[in-house]
Amino acid sequence: SSGINAEYGGYGPSQAITANNLWKRGRFYDAARMYARAASNHVEEGLFGLGYLARDGVPVGTVTINSTAHYFGPQPNRTLTRVLWTECVYMGADPAVIGCGVPLLLELIRTISLSAVLSVVVPALVLVSTLAYGLSRGNQ
Repeated sequence: SSGINAEYGGYGPSQAITANNLWKRGRFYDAARMYARAASNHVEEGLFGLGYLARDGVPVGTVTINSTAHYFGPQPNRTLTRVLWTECVYMGADPAVIGCGVPLLLELIRTISLSAVLSVVVPALVLVSTLAYGLSRGNQ
């Protein structure tokens, strides 16, 4: 679909809007390329949209972002989703931290194993609770 470059142009923000519109019309292949162009122009919504494509397993083939090729196959790829959304968070702007950070955190929570909860999260909560209790007793 090389005609997409002639059909849609612009810089990052307009590329992200165009990608969203293409997604809504079911043109996922073209949407992926526009999201990649937006991401290459430092627009976090490009990485965010690509993260959803990877998470949902939308097969659009290889997409290049800033000269790095990523394969989007027919199976959900949670690892690629985390990579893209983490990169989005590191863009640094508040919308990126909130827009990608919250879904990234929810994705990590959703996929955490019971053994990880029991061996890491629960002991950490016990430690924090114990420290808080000790500090509150020390202030009385």
